[in-house]
Amino acid sequence: MAAVNAPEAVVISGTETEVEHVAATLGAQGRRVKRLTVSHAFHSPLMDPILKDFQTVVEGLSFQKPTLPFVSTVTGTLAGAEITEPAYWVRHVRQTVRFADGLRTLHELGVRKFIEIGPDAILTGLVEQTLDTQAVPVLRRDRTEVRAAVEAVGRLHLAGIPVDWPAVLPGARRVELPTYAFQHERYWLDPEELAAAAEDTVAPSGTEVPDPDTRFWGAVADEDLGSLAALLGIDGENGGAQERAAVEAALPVLASWLGRRQAAARVSHYRVGWTPVARRPDGTTARLRGIWLLTIPARIGADDALVTRLASALGGAGADVRVVTVGAPGADSYDDLAAEVSSLTADGGELAGVVSLLGLASADGPGDAREAAVGTLALLRALSGAAASVPVWSLTSGAVSTGGSERVSAPAQAVLWGLGRLLAEDSDVRWAGVVDVPAPCGDRVLRRLAEVLANPAEETEVAVRDAGVFARRLLRATGAADGPARPTALAPRGTLLVSGGSDTWRDRVARRLLASGAAHVLVATAPDEPEPAGTPGSAVAGVSRVVCDVSDGPALAHLAASLPAGSDGRPLTGVVHAPPATASDGPLDKALDEVLGAGLPALAGVSSTAGPIALFLAVDVDDLVGAPGAGAVAALAGWWEAAARVRTADRAPVRLIAADPDALDLAVLDRAMERADGLLVVTGRDWAQYAGTHADTRGRRLLEGVPEARAALAAAAPAGDAGKSGLLAGVDGPESLRRVLAAREADHKLETLVELVRGQVAVVLGHASADAVSADGDFMDLGFASLTAVEFGHRLSAITGLKLPTTLVYDHLNPVELAEHLADELARELTAA
Repeated sequence: MAAVNAPEAVVISGTETEVEHVAATLGAQGRRVKRLTVSHAFHSPLMDPILKDFQTVVEGLSFQKPTLPFVSTVTGTLAGAEITEPAYWVRHVRQTVRFADGLRTLHELGVRKFIEIGPDAILTGLVEQTLDTQAVPVLRRDRTEVRAAVEAVGRLHLAGIPVDWPAVLPGARRVELPTYAFQHERYWLDPEELAAAAEDTVAPSGTEVPDPDTRFWGAVADEDLGSLAALLGIDGENGGAQERAAVEAALPVLASWLGRRQAAARVSHYRVGWTPVARRPDGTTARLRGIWLLTIPARIGADDALVTRLASALGGAGADVRVVTVGAPGADSYDDLAAEVSSLTADGGELAGVVSLLGLASADGPGDAREAAVGTLALLRALSGAAASVPVWSLTSGAVSTGGSERVSAPAQAVLWGLGRLLAEDSDVRWAGVVDVPAPCGDRVLRRLAEVLANPAEETEVAVRDAGVFARRLLRATGAADGPARPTALAPRGTLLVSGGSDTWRDRVARRLLASGAAHVLVATAPDEPEPAGTPGSAVAGVSRVVCDVSDGPALAHLAASLPAGSDGRPLTGVVHAPPATASDGPLDKALDEVLGAGLPALAGVSSTAGPIALFLAVDVDDLVGAPGAGAVAALAGWWEAAARVRTADRAPVRLIAADPDALDLAVLDRAMERADGLLVVTGRDWAQYAGTHADTRGRRLLEGVPEARAALAAAAPAGDAGKSGLLAGVDGPESLRRVLAAREADHKLETLVELVRGQVAVVLGHASADAVSADGDFMDLGFASLTAVEFGHRLSAITGLKLPTTLVYDHLNPVELAEHLADELARELTAA
């Protein structure tokens, strides 16, 4: 076993057992370990068997002494005549690479600038780590050769290296630069970005297709067997009948896949993410005023530890806290609450707000979800009856996940998140929003919660964590999220069951699935469902109908078990289910009763059978966004989203899809299974137009993560409303950063550093602002390459004044984790000061 030495990076080479033992030991010590993919275990005893043959080959070569000084990584020193001997190159294959020693020798010889010549910036970071000097790669994997080479020459020029510009840019001339400040934002098309985008787009025959070999995919799109066979070299006498038959059998499958990817590319895909909520620009802490009610369910109890600590936190922030215990939803308990509220105002007290803990009693079933939702509506009615027009906040714990390793632990409570989106659009209700806290909940989180209540920023969906306060946003989905997915094959040969919704919806979805490649679609009608008005639709080949109550677990399991024999060997591979379309009719609390009994437990159970069946819970986009008139299904969407995230984290194939009525097809189901966060939003909606008509609603904040919507909202906002976060106001270097941090409370130092990290990531990766960088997004998913990682480390070192390694994006998962590391490093200095 041998090692390639460097001060902070060591490459171990040898037998797999020994290397894995070393890796395990280093991992136990807290060091990061990565297995490299290589063809041979170079520089280790495993190369011994080939050394004799290698020497024989090398002895047949001619050698000349180098005309430039040559530092050997075999000895780590200046090389002499030995490099003209075959034995030297044999040693080079076998011995340890003395890379760091070679760098130090060059430094002692006066070398202060390094150029890496190779296919990518592999060694640049190691050079800068070892010598704390500048290294410039000539080529980079994420750049064209011309662009990378010109950028390298430019960087060398800025570093003081003389450049023969006429040789580099023949025919070029010097020009005067414009006098205005550069905005660092591009407004023209980038050929490389267009080429990258083309790889994700599938077009029909006759246009560009997603592969360098356009002729191959063109033949597939046209299902042209002759052209495809010719391209593969099996036409005529060059290929036998067996090979041609195999291609002929595979061609329809490839064409079907290509068509489904084409269909998926026609609409945009979105996900739900989280962004830090900015603190007050002046760094001060807002105070609560007046009387604040804590309404708690009877089953929790007024002396519950969380209630006591929360009341203490609110009281510490200036509130006059009154704890009110509310029984099960019913006329008596809420009439009593209305009377109590009236008595508070009658005595001259100023009721300033309400924090509802009614959702905390929810566990994980339809009954618990219903109690939380109906109880919250009854609370709002009681306040209205007492003429108390005050903001109402609903508290949940474990109903949402802000990313990383955080998991949803109380999905039934998430019904309040869906209900809240509906209430936020209702001008007759003083709905403030819903706030999720972790379990267990620390004192820092409770202090942050008090500040959210005292300083609402028009956010209606907030998660308070140790790392800061985060708001829910709709973001573009660029690929698999939150870890690797384990897709369940939706083979065209299988059966897809469509249930719920209206008869029209089921028929439309069945036809789209069939048209996009599904071999068999089974449409389920509930036993008590009335016959649709008018003449039934004509039969469609490939679509069958069955009467089945999918909320009945045994009935659904029986249907699934009967399919392989009853459908020509096509087993059930997926279920697409939507809540009944008429569920939102009538009073909201009555509609909640109906919609929350939509059979999720039975449906989720079928996804965990011996042969897992993919379950797709489908709602309209408006039900997830919370548009006016969405109805009770919006509450169900919140619960379904949380349940899907729980099941997906447990590797069960359950996904929530919020889609336009005409967007739900096999390609969308495939894309949903590629994701690992449980939710996919698919829509061709014009967000700019939509946002323009919702600019005055509180629920608009959800759309600020969509560029088209954000621009429309900003245009509709009064001048000066957009503002800036203010977290980094006045920060221009190490001195000002320490001054700003020292003036802020401990709870908000971390928020400032998270914003700092996000801002520097945005600069390095070329984003217009930090809004494009998620606080909980994995660095590896943001597009970092070796050189941008090095540049990021340099920039962060410059602004913090800390000596930071260039491996920051590899040593820390996301901006929040890196900010915590910076906080620890800076805390020592701030404490000493």
